[in-house]
Amino acid sequence: MGSATALETNRQLQQIRLYYRFPDADIDRYTLARNGETPSNENDEQRQVLIAARELDYSAVPQQAKTWVNRHLIYTHGYGFTLSPVNTVASGGLPEYFVKDIGVGEEGALTVASDAVRDSIPIENPRIYYGEIANNYVMTPTSVKELDYPSGSENVYNTYDGQGGINIAPLWRRLLFAKYLNDWRTIFTPEFTPETKVLFRRNINQRIQAIAPFLRYDSDPYLVAADTQEPASKPPSSLYWIIDAYTTSDRYPYSAPTNEGINYIRNSVKVVVDAYHGSVDFYVADESDPIVTTGRQSFPTFSNRSMLCQRACAGIFAIRSICSRFNRSN
Repeated sequence: MGSATALETNRQLQQIRLYYRFPDADIDRYTLARNGETPSNENDEQRQVLIAARELDYSAVPQQAKTWVNRHLIYTHGYGFTLSPVNTVASGGLPEYFVKDIGVGEEGALTVASDAVRDSIPIENPRIYYGEIANNYVMTPTSVKELDYPSGSENVYNTYDGQGGINIAPLWRRLLFAKYLNDWRTIFTPEFTPETKVLFRRNINQRIQAIAPFLRYDSDPYLVAADTQEPASKPPSSLYWIIDAYTTSDRYPYSAPTNEGINYIRNSVKVVVDAYHGSVDFYVADESDPIVTTGRQSFPTFSNRSMLCQRACAGIFAIRSICSRFNRSN
């Protein structure tokens, strides 16, 4: 089943509510434990799959529900993803899902096909605060509970405990953000607490562009579910966005320019964005790129590719396959 077909099927079967949306579906490879066996190198099975993030689309919220509180305090994040094999289908020609649904299972919000999938794919915290269509700012935690996900005719609520955002408890910060966001309600709203933070610039494409505008970015970020073994002091995150970044120049010798006015382009950087915490890490994939070598003198926080493998490849073939692509020679 092609990604376009699977995406359309997802939108029909798995959006669950009008305010959810699957912006994209990407093909990747994951290592799954075989049914009934303990995950190990000997028992692992590589599967090609389609993965799609279920993001929150606030523009689809009914008009009567579009209040300031709903927009900025309650409808704050998407939830979960679907994962389906590309080479098998269920009865009736519908996709077979390894991970699907939301709020219908007894063992968690997401439904998994088997214990082997549960052991192989991390789904503990599939909340998406930073994504491809997260275009509005939100404030959390507040005295108002956030909509986490629907469960039948009821809703489940949650409070953000991630590391993203900037605390706006001091009055001077409220004034500053009221001016910056052009939203004077932030000064007077009674729902804020001393722990309230504002999460802004949550669209991952805009976020990375603001951090490193000198790079060019692939227009199609892809989602990865991975256990990165974060420190115990940091709330766990299960979902990450990976974006290919390119160095470019219009002054490379003996090379004709393209229609875009450049004559040099190299996929030398990979960007990893935490969908829950919003942290952004840049990893150098091609250390022989002279532009990257020069740029790292000004931006020493750019990590090398081995650090990406150590952080993002723990137990998951999806990013391990990326690391192997890093090591291929041109």
